[in-house]
Amino acid sequence: TPSWAYRGNAVLLSRAAPGAGHLLARGPWGFAWFLATGLAIAAAHKLVASLGAEAVAVFFAYAACAVLSARSSLRLYLPQSMGPRLGVVSERVTCKHERRRVELTIRLETSASPAVLWERISDLPNFLTLDPFHERVTLVEREPRIGATLVLEHFAFGRRFTRFGRLLAWRPGQGYTFSDLSATGPRHGFPHAFLLDIEPTEAGAALRIRVRGRWTMPLVPTSLGMLWLTWVCREHARILRSTL
Repeated sequence: TPSWAYRGNAVLLSRAAPGAGHLLARGPWGFAWFLATGLAIAAAHKLVASLGAEAVAVFFAYAACAVLSARSSLRLYLPQSMGPRLGVVSERVTCKHERRRVELTIRLETSASPAVLWERISDLPNFLTLDPFHERVTLVEREPRIGATLVLEHFAFGRRFTRFGRLLAWRPGQGYTFSDLSATGPRHGFPHAFLLDIEPTEAGAALRIRVRGRWTMPLVPTSLGMLWLTWVCREHARILRSTL
């Protein structure tokens, strides 16, 4: 089954160029979407040529094809199953920043017990790939422990690259923390850490995931970067909700 990294890229590519996500998955309908988009644009242009609003019509025709193509591409990627569904009853995503320091938070309330939720999230190689860009996660050591190295293989915008991290905290039954750093150094490529905590609730247990990092692209304003990070965070929450 293709990873969620492929799924996230398929959606992004299809929104940018209808049919591109199908080609990424080697699906047979990629070129059909290209043709359909061209026909839709031509039809929209012709229908409103006399009204002088060709640009607006072309934009909406293209946007409609992009949305439909993105939804269609999702069917090429079957959701990964980690076992019986935990029953996510609610989700909340918050994003904030102070200058270049950012903090993103996902909170999922489930009907599962803390022990069952821990069993699910402590399976690092599987759970950590439920992410828009994590294609494969490898725990170098045999057992998770503080200081253990993680190899985080990413797939984004059609290219693969490897990042590295370490387990900074490991609290059995309660949560853990790990870093996600660029191979070029800890001051490049949005260095960040994931903090996962299990919180007992009246109905079961909640999973709180915080992502703390620093925006390191000086040519891109932090406010614009936050829009991107917010989208990634919301997509991550949707993946978790549909899989756990």
